[in-house]
Amino acid sequence: MKLKEAAKRLWDKGYAFSNQGDVDVQSIAGLIGTGVHGTGITHPSISTHVQDATIITSTSDIIKASESNDLLEATRLNLGAIGLITDITFSVVPIFFLHEQTWKQNTDSLIEEVDALAKENDHFEFFWNPLNDTTYVKTLNPHNGPATSRNNSTKSYVDYSHQVFPSDRNDKHTEMEYSIPYQDGVACFKEIRNLILSRKHEVFWPVEYRTVAADSGWISPSKNRLTVTISIHQGFDQPHEPFFREAEGIFRTYDGRPHWGKCNYLTHSDFASMYEEGWTAFWKVQRDLDPEGLFLNTYLQSLRNSE
Repeated sequence: MKLKEAAKRLWDKGYAFSNQGDVDVQSIAGLIGTGVHGTGITHPSISTHVQDATIITSTSDIIKASESNDLLEATRLNLGAIGLITDITFSVVPIFFLHEQTWKQNTDSLIEEVDALAKENDHFEFFWNPLNDTTYVKTLNPHNGPATSRNNSTKSYVDYSHQVFPSDRNDKHTEMEYSIPYQDGVACFKEIRNLILSRKHEVFWPVEYRTVAADSGWISPSKNRLTVTISIHQGFDQPHEPFFREAEGIFRTYDGRPHWGKCNYLTHSDFASMYEEGWTAFWKVQRDLDPEGLFLNTYLQSLRNSE
């Protein structure tokens, strides 16, 4: 089941996810496999809302994630490595309206307001466009309704949350996203911006800036810290590795942690240092459920081999 369908079914029953990312085409199992998130300093990743799941292991056993705290924690962000997930139980909220507002702003002036905008709005994000050095800002806030009309030129409208959260993302691209401690988010963004403006790499795609609340997930990029996520993009048919590798060096100077569903060049030792006891705990559960590595691709096998 895709997130779009799940959100519609919830809406029909009078419920909603408390937060979503800016696309809704992922599978529900994929959401928690990679730790998908939206934006908002009070909103953690969707994985934190997982209360239970049914898992078919590599030995054909059918188990419930809630059987133990360790199993539930591993399931919440599982890399697709623990088994086949056939159903998931989420905590949800009653349906609600959101008011979306968007505008363009000079980048330097926005940088001065980022902290205030993040704290004054339930959801805040911006895209910086390197072609014109302009930012495109979006805020979402709860609203009493009713829904208002929406068209391509509308810069302010109201609708049910599951209609407002997602945006169309139709252009194929390669993406890297790193989670940075909140207090370092602006400084890190400035360095990424300067890298792109140096024209050392040919980059025309925007940079996305969002926030995520702290959580306690073993291998969560937002583990134990309020977070800014910075996403860089490159067209699917354009060279990306030299740019991404140099940007990753900047992200890592700010103690950045990569999004599990996007590009990174880290090794098992990098992650072991990054997540410490959480890294060991995750792979212990994974080995217990899948001792032969049936659910590991080559990349994941390289991460487990060190454990």
